Amino acid sequence: PSPDWIVGVSGLELCLPNCSWIEHKELNLYPVDVGTDDGITYM
Repeated sequence: PSPDWIVGVSGLELCLPNCSWIEHKELNLYPVDVGTDDGITYM
């Protein structure tokens, strides 16, 4: 089976005080395997 990988961001402010949008934002994001099946019998 293929893994279920995600990356996510929460609560990141992208709007400037003058109500315009930031033009560029660079983040280091790390993937997380959110698969629900696990254990020695899982194949």
